[in-house]
Amino acid sequence: TISVRTHTHTLSLSLVSTILSVMTSHLRECWYPVVRSDDLCEAPLSGSSLVRPYGIRLLGDPLVLFREVGGRVCALSDRCPHRSAPLSLGRLRDGRLECTYHGWQFDAQGACQRIPSLAPDSREHQRRTRQAAATSYPTHEQYGFVWVWPQPGAEVDSALLPHHLFTRTSSPEWIANHGMRDLEIDHGLMIENLLDPSHLPFTHENTLAKRSDAEDMSMDVVYDSLGEEGTDLSDECSQPTEKQPTIITEEIRAAAKRRVPGFSRLLQGHCKRASKPDSGYFSFIPPYTVVLD
Repeated sequence: TISVRTHTHTLSLSLVSTILSVMTSHLRECWYPVVRSDDLCEAPLSGSSLVRPYGIRLLGDPLVLFREVGGRVCALSDRCPHRSAPLSLGRLRDGRLECTYHGWQFDAQGACQRIPSLAPDSREHQRRTRQAAATSYPTHEQYGFVWVWPQPGAEVDSALLPHHLFTRTSSPEWIANHGMRDLEIDHGLMIENLLDPSHLPFTHENTLAKRSDAEDMSMDVVYDSLGEEGTDLSDECSQPTEKQPTIITEEIRAAAKRRVPGFSRLLQGHCKRASKPDSGYFSFIPPYTVVLD
C-alpha cells in the first residue's frame, strides 16, 4: 500500500512539474517591459562618477540592467559567477559592471574583463576570465521602455514587440502619459481587477462611480482567440473578428476582447472619454497586457 501511494504521489508531482514547465516556456516567449528608459542612467566615461545598476526580477529570474558607454541597455543575471553576490549591488566603472564583493568586472555580453586580485597579463587571469561569464539576456529599447526577452542567449527580433499597442501613443493626435507603480500582489490579480468593471460602484465609490450606478454588467464577446480557427493577434485591438467565439478557459495563450455596454453608462458624468459610444471595451492579451477602451 505504501509503495502504491508513493508511486501515485510521484506521478502527481511529475504531472504538475510538466504543466508548470509548459506554462513557463510559453511565458518566456515574449518581450517584457521591465523598466522605463529614464530610470537607467548612462555609464560614466571614467571611474570617478558613481552610477548604480538596476536590479529587478522577471519570471523569478534576478536580473541586473545597465547602460554601457554609448547608452545601449544590457541585461545580465543578477549573480556574480565568482561568489554569487548580486551584481545589482555593484557599480559601473569604465563602461563595465563591477561586482561589489571582489571587484570583478563584466562587459555588456557578460564576459569577465578584469579580476583585480590577479595580474592582467598572467595566465591565471586569462584562464579565470575565460571561465567566468555572467548570463546575458536579449534587450531592446523602444516606446520609452526597456524590454527583456527572458531566454538567455536567444536571438530575438524586435518585430515581436507588441507594436500594435502603441499605435495611439505614437500618434500626434494623442498625448501619452507613462507612469509606474510597484504593487505587492501577483500580476494575475491586477489583470483580474482591470478586467472587472462591476467593482467600480463599490471600491471606487464617489470617484469613478457611485453605488446607485450599479447595474447589470452583461458582456458581449467581440474577440476570442480560442475560437475553432483562431485569429491573428497582431491587430486584435483595432480589428475585431467576426468568427464565432468560444468560452474563455485558462489556456495559457488565451486572448479576449469584451464589450460591456454598462461600463460606458456607469462612468457617464465621471469620465468623458469612457462615456463615448465607442468605449467600454476590455481586452486581455497574454501574458500581461490589458487594454481598456
